[in-house]
Amino acid sequence: VLQAPALMMFMLMTYDVEANRTSRFRKILRRYLNHEQYSVFTGDITEAEAIRLGQELSLVMMPTDWIT
Repeated sequence: VLQAPALMMFMLMTYDVEANRTSRFRKILRRYLNHEQYSVFTGDITEAEAIRLGQELSLVMMPTDWIT
């Protein structure tokens, strides 16, 4: 059985977290997206990858963190 290739979507993501925690976010985001500058990441990603990325980020997020 042939499967259709996964559809890609473009994602732009930024974060605003305390300075001592940026490396955690950067490490996770670099696995999925391209690091453009400081807290800005972009790239093509599948829906499944986007879900995994969101799950990984939710494990390190605190109530004061912002991700867009």
